Amino acid sequence: MSTRILAAVAALATFVSGASLSAVPASADHHARAQPMQITVKCARYISRAVIWDRAMPIFLDDLRAAGYTFEEADAIGSRVCRDEAGVGNAAVLRDTMLNILRTSPPRGGR
Repeated sequence: MSTRILAAVAALATFVSGASLSAVPASADHHARAQPMQITVKCARYISRAVIWDRAMPIFLDDLRAAGYTFEEADAIGSRVCRDEAGVGNAAVLRDTMLNILRTSPPRGGR
């Protein structure tokens, strides 16, 4: 199979779904104004509705790192959000899952 055909098949096989959210992180110093963060939740989705190869897209991981999560934390969060079967085709579930993670495990500022 030629490279051009393989690229076309790969393009057809990949679907990207996502949600965008803005959140204000919890601050230890309640006198300091917390800066809102923008996290774009984007997941690579493939032909099947079953969660088999689904993964976080680079923009999602980059936004998590910019928010203060370590590389390892961002990767784990991306996997958790993108491999949740309830989030397939449902941006509201992706958003709610990410907001819950921000609420229960806020970034500590490590990179």
